[in-house]
Amino acid sequence: MEIRISLLASGAILLDGHSADLAQLDARLSQAKSPEDRVLVYKQDLSPNGAPQSMEVVKLVIKHKLPVSFSTKADFSDYVDRFGQSHSRSATPAGTPTDKFAPFMPDVDERRAAREVFAEARGAASKTPGGRGVALVGPDRAVMVLPAPPHSAEMDARLPKLPDIQSDRPHNIAVISNTGLFSAAQSKPPEVPHVANAVPFLGYLISFSYFGHRVWIFEGHPSALAAGLEHAEVLLVDSGMLPFLQKDWMAVAQRVMDPPHRVLIFTRERPAIQRAVPDSTPQGWTYGEPDGEASYINCLLTTLAKSGPGATAEIVTAAPLPDLSKLTQDAGELEWIANLPFRYDQLDAGKAIEVLAKNRGASQDEWVVKTVLAAEGEQRKCQFSLRLNADQARKALSIRVI
Repeated sequence: MEIRISLLASGAILLDGHSADLAQLDARLSQAKSPEDRVLVYKQDLSPNGAPQSMEVVKLVIKHKLPVSFSTKADFSDYVDRFGQSHSRSATPAGTPTDKFAPFMPDVDERRAAREVFAEARGAASKTPGGRGVALVGPDRAVMVLPAPPHSAEMDARLPKLPDIQSDRPHNIAVISNTGLFSAAQSKPPEVPHVANAVPFLGYLISFSYFGHRVWIFEGHPSALAAGLEHAEVLLVDSGMLPFLQKDWMAVAQRVMDPPHRVLIFTRERPAIQRAVPDSTPQGWTYGEPDGEASYINCLLTTLAKSGPGATAEIVTAAPLPDLSKLTQDAGELEWIANLPFRYDQLDAGKAIEVLAKNRGASQDEWVVKTVLAAEGEQRKCQFSLRLNADQARKALSIRVI
């Protein structure tokens, strides 16, 4: 329930639209229950000397330990955040959850230019000893650098591997996660164990910084999403933050990021990092295929099955795997293929053949593979005829839809 208190310039107090004094207000607040009930306060005269009883009203709210929200409008249609900024009350965030480390979208200080903030963040980590550190942008737009543990060969061996990111050169990696608890106003800078409670994949981020990647974390607020993703080549999103992001966050990422526009999602439900790609559904994105021989084979069979009976492909060892875009003329299929992650020059044709040959008989040169194709909400059984020709120099696997 909302308890509405208006402090008029005349000094009068309105409680839910009716005249009241401090004693009546105290009695009403004593009946309220936190956190089910909250107090909305409107102050008509915002000057320092306006509404002389306003401090007494605030003391009563504190006395009864009730959540309070301040408004600059008489109809309580806005709220004032902790930075003094007014927002439509319809846009009021859910607020900090009961579990203080659970994801939420905080109010942020919008007074400083977002592009300046993130330019500072991108350069912050490189100024730390050894150039290793993870920059954290707080909701107050302070840039803090998390000190990485001392570097050692043993540490390198224990760090998690870089998923789906080439390490041939340093990359710019933007991270969206729960940073709402951290600000420069705290008594001391955030420490790595404390941040790890809110950012469960912090170990990955420290790993990225050790390998020379430049990493910055922020909350993904709509006022700063584009600026926060500028010059990022890789975006890693905490799945816990997905409900709080603007609906077109993937489109924004694809528009402002630098190539290769790689987007990864850390899934809290089953801790793992998966690739995400743009999609034509209302959600705007979907999980993509991992980059590997088994995933390639799955996509190859899918492409051939959609082409229908008689469609063929051949895999030859010591030769590049067939380019999927050369196996179809369908526009929708080509769009799907364009978003696949495969780096053909790094895939091994011999391993791809092993994926398809693992279920054949020991002496079989010909066999049949049966699969189920899921497309357009329907499932269709498919069969493929496979023939393996092998000599000392090479293996060739012929695939045909039957």
